[in-house]
Amino acid sequence: MKYFVGFLMKNEVAEWHKKVAKQISDKFNTWKIYEKLPPHITIFYLGGIEDVSKIKSYIEDWVKGRGVLGNFYLTDFDNFDDKVIFARVDADEKVIDEVEKLREGIRKVSGIKDG
Repeated sequence: MKYFVGFLMKNEVAEWHKKVAKQISDKFNTWKIYEKLPPHITIFYLGGIEDVSKIKSYIEDWVKGRGVLGNFYLTDFDNFDDKVIFARVDADEKVIDEVEKLREGIRKVSGIKDG
């Protein structure tokens, strides 16, 4: 199974994301991500790791006591592989710093070099 760490979108933002993802998929014949995954922003791709319990525990501890870190914005679209299109995200400096700290912690706990 493939795992990722992400920020789940909710409410009207999630509905908007799903609508846009469907329009893009229909127009460009891409993978129908809106049918397979909830609307999200990927923070860290975990790949084929089988045991995610240490990572899950780390993230649960990391989020305790943290409130809203700042804002992020969907700024553009890009792609990878041959059929995946995604929204590019820009964020406040505080969000960028905190996400990098989270990613570094996940790397240490998981042993993943990239992600």
